[in-house]
Amino acid sequence: MSRPYETVFIFDSSLEDARVQEKVERLRKIVSGDSADATEVVLWGKRKLAYPLGKREQGNYVILRFACEPAALAEMERVARLDEEIVRHLTIVHPPESHIVGAAPAGAAPAAIAQPAAVPAGEAEGDAEAEAGDENEDEGGEE
Repeated sequence: MSRPYETVFIFDSSLEDARVQEKVERLRKIVSGDSADATEVVLWGKRKLAYPLGKREQGNYVILRFACEPAALAEMERVARLDEEIVRHLTIVHPPESHIVGAAPAGAAPAAIAQPAAVPAGEAEGDAEAEAGDENEDEGGEE
């Protein structure tokens, strides 16, 4: 049974963009075969790492979203572990939209965003003046 996944790869920042594209294409073919429409590739580019990994302080980030069988996922992860130019990778099961916190139930219309209740202009000004008066009493009361 095919499941949706999302993998984040961090490639060595010294790699040229063409070389990163080749590696991503190779990994994409492992998980999706020849069906290019079954995957989505998002290139984030070079970014600073959260913490140094050895001597590396930057990495080239790529996100790969796909659906595949567990055997194809295991092969893709094996290839990623053996590739020395992939600094790190992490794969998660990509949840369906209905399982994302805050998502509307399936078939439901998008909910309107709740706005705070409007305070009448006269009341808001009166509160500010009352607070200013309290501050003046505190300052003058101590001698």
